[in-house]
Amino acid sequence: MSEKRVEGYRHFINKLWNAARFSLMHLDKGYDAIDEKNISLRDRWILSRLSRVVDRTEAALDTYKFNEAAGAIYQFVWHELCDWYLEAIKPTLYDKNGCREKTATLSVLWVVFKEALILLHPFAPFVTEEIWHSLPGTKGSIMKAAWPNHIRPGNDPVAERQMDTVMAIITGIRNVRGEMNISPSTALTVATRPEAREVGAVIEDNRELIVNLARLNGITVDTGMSRPKAAATVMVNGATVYVLLEGIIDFTREQFRLEKEIGKLSKALSSMNKKLGNEDFLRKAPVKVVDGVREKHAAMLEKQQALEATLERIKAMMA
Repeated sequence: MSEKRVEGYRHFINKLWNAARFSLMHLDKGYDAIDEKNISLRDRWILSRLSRVVDRTEAALDTYKFNEAAGAIYQFVWHELCDWYLEAIKPTLYDKNGCREKTATLSVLWVVFKEALILLHPFAPFVTEEIWHSLPGTKGSIMKAAWPNHIRPGNDPVAERQMDTVMAIITGIRNVRGEMNISPSTALTVATRPEAREVGAVIEDNRELIVNLARLNGITVDTGMSRPKAAATVMVNGATVYVLLEGIIDFTREQFRLEKEIGKLSKALSSMNKKLGNEDFLRKAPVKVVDGVREKHAAMLEKQQALEATLERIKAMMA
């Protein structure tokens, strides 16, 4: 096993531990049932994703595909539970959406975190056992805990589809920030043009979530709007998202910066191409060295292509 892989697992355990610390700040009891009448889209979504990962993990373990089982629960805990759900429910946990919704969300958080620990226990027994004893409402060792089944309300394709739309919008806006070199602290304004009434309703209903996670001043929904001037365009399933950039970035200066950066990369790539085209180097240099040059070349080429795509965006917005 490579050192990078071991380091990746260490980062995962740290992620789990930090998620546990955050959750335990808010969970002061166990919950016998989920208040299905008051749960939000994000609650329905994570319960549906939990239900699916239980099925996948169980199927993989039954057929001795331990790597697939570990991969399924790893993906769920890191990306869906930690990266999305815990971030999405912070306003609710800090009483911004009312006591009733907070109680319902806490019940979902308790169930999801408890079941995730049970799923993860065969692969990370020591840390899951330690967290288990700190989780309110648990008894004895996690080794004696019942295997998760019949997750309520279970698979919810509608919630998954709607949440996918919300997440795609947020991800698209974050990508624009990165591509345009915009500081995370700069609040942006976004306009959306949904293709269907259902998509527009999803954006309206989850306006606060999108504003919080994408760090926006505001977001508008208009099915008949035209493309605004000086706006980056993001296409998601069922909607077009316009990130308004007028007054946010200096387009001329950004164009100059990108062209200069692309020029530097072109020179570096040209030098590496000569090295990789040199038969003596390929024959005499250690395999590890050659592989390192190839990896660096691939990474730089990918960066150059991304910068060129961003430059074309800038030019289009200036036209």
